[in-house]
Amino acid sequence: MRFCIPSRRRRSLSFATAMLLGASGLTGAACSEGDAPGAPGAPGAAGAPAGSARPAVHPVFRSVPGAAASNAPDALSLGLRIVYFSTNGVSQSDPGKMGMRRDPNGNIKDDQGGSWTATEFVGGTSGGVGYTVIDVVGRDGASLVLDQRHYLLPSGPQGPASYMGGAALRVHPTGGDFFLHPALLAKVEPVHEEGMVVFRGPFELGGAVRKTLRVTMTTHGYSSNVYDLENGLLLTSAHAYRASQGTILGDDKHFKPASVVTTGTHRFVGTRTPRLPWAAGSAPAWVASTKRLVYRGTGSAQSPGLPATTSGLTTVFTTKEVGRGWAIYDVSSAYETSPGIPVIPSTSTFASGVGSASGLFIDPAVLAKLETGQTLDRDPTIGTETSVEYVGPAPDGRAAVSILVASPLQRTQSIYDVVDGRLRHQIVTEQNPGTNITNVRDLRLVSIE
Repeated sequence: MRFCIPSRRRRSLSFATAMLLGASGLTGAACSEGDAPGAPGAPGAAGAPAGSARPAVHPVFRSVPGAAASNAPDALSLGLRIVYFSTNGVSQSDPGKMGMRRDPNGNIKDDQGGSWTATEFVGGTSGGVGYTVIDVVGRDGASLVLDQRHYLLPSGPQGPASYMGGAALRVHPTGGDFFLHPALLAKVEPVHEEGMVVFRGPFELGGAVRKTLRVTMTTHGYSSNVYDLENGLLLTSAHAYRASQGTILGDDKHFKPASVVTTGTHRFVGTRTPRLPWAAGSAPAWVASTKRLVYRGTGSAQSPGLPATTSGLTTVFTTKEVGRGWAIYDVSSAYETSPGIPVIPSTSTFASGVGSASGLFIDPAVLAKLETGQTLDRDPTIGTETSVEYVGPAPDGRAAVSILVASPLQRTQSIYDVVDGRLRHQIVTEQNPGTNITNVRDLRLVSIE
């Protein structure tokens, strides 16, 4: 969801509108000349690209004097967790029809003699509900480091949550995907122009009435975002966009354009600070000097009544950025394949910091004080319980601590070395309630660079 206004109009916009150009309640990414509306529901564009020394000021505040020197809002303290109830949906205009592309050697002809080749069938309608969880895992003078995770509710709003993946975000203190700095937000002026309305007013959420700023855009599709003026947090957002899906071959054998409508919402659920004793600790010294960590093991899938299928699995964490108490990694995971079949790794980013619930490191001084059986935290929304599963020698004789994060559908056992605080071994067990398949990933640290 980007707030984009075509550049031909930008020269005549008011100061307040210029402040809002390119801003998004979800991405914060600016639109350049020729950009289409941003990909809805793809948070993470605001902030620092790979390898940059410092994130950029949020586009909303680029014209505000002194914004670049802003400190992080007090409300976004280290270890804070922000939770949203989220929905998304995708609706195709022509589900099940064959997609087509122009090809001079294609064997399908149109009315004008043009040649086409069939590509793939257009998908149908899909959607889901779940939670978006943002943890503040790192905080320094230059930026906030956020671990954003997505949880699906496969059985509906009343059922257990299932972790579906996430991403690392590093943002400037002026704002990110789900917050704008409240001190700067107070300076935004009301706007009522073609394609954009910005106004202040009361907003009721969860029985409480809050003072808010609402930004509504209709330039490309529709988007509406409401921010709490007291703490700057996004309270609610909604978007709907239509985009081209190329060309399809209809039932009447005629070619016609296809489209897809994407919708999504976020509703603020609340904030809390998990009771993790290492959040007050420090990052081990090796975090700043380590270039790569390689974990190797197996991944398996078990269906009821059938033997498990198991493949070798390698996951590599390559250091991308490092700060005081945090690090962001590029992650590449690949399963072994049969000879002749190419290995296609999956890639992502991962943020680990002193405020992480299950990161790549924990302060050794904190690990040394933990005891078997301690319950550290219970999250009432996503249903996870964090506890100390085991303190003692690992199979290789090293002193170790196993931290368990468990929920009805997932168990993550993270075993840390007490001497250096490094994650040495992790076992993730996931239950798919739809298929009743159990997936297990078992990885051990095998290489450090």
